[in-house]
Amino acid sequence: VILDIHFPMIVFKRLVEGNKYVPKLEDLKEIDVDIYKSLQMISTCDDASLVGCTFEISRKSMFGEIINTELKPDGATIDVTNENRGEFIQLYVKHLLVDNVLKQYDAFRRGFQRVCDSKPFTFFRADELELLICGSPSLNFHDLEEGTTYEGFDPSSQVVVDFWDIVHNEMSEKERRLLLTFATGSDRAPIKG
Repeated sequence: VILDIHFPMIVFKRLVEGNKYVPKLEDLKEIDVDIYKSLQMISTCDDASLVGCTFEISRKSMFGEIINTELKPDGATIDVTNENRGEFIQLYVKHLLVDNVLKQYDAFRRGFQRVCDSKPFTFFRADELELLICGSPSLNFHDLEEGTTYEGFDPSSQVVVDFWDIVHNEMSEKERRLLLTFATGSDRAPIKG
């Protein structure tokens, strides 16, 4: 069964590797491109101390209050410099992708493991697990045509020939995905096509 879910790749990485997975800056790119770019700039700038950051971050809650979080003990008093910017970025990314969502992710993981026997998933890489669960985003409608069975028609029936001509030559990619969703329940192809 192909599921129509679109999780960031880090979810699949954590499902496969569990708590052993240490998130990287690149994992943030898919989730929050603005913070990713800011941290990337800190990692490559000539003088990180000019950015004026400390090991304390602030965010606004959904009620508008400012919440400050120290990334390490006494973080509010430790300036980010060229010497410690790697640690700052690592702690920031870990905070955003692990610590800040720990409760929600653990509930998701337990539910996922209850629905799916997760022991075999340890044999997969994260991208393979995504492919197994979500199917392939690349579509080949010639494969779909070859795999189609007909009731009351055969592949040479004029209506079937016209149908595939329209699918292959006149439908946009979006329309073909909608057709695939109508026919199979998912806009992605299963692993074997």
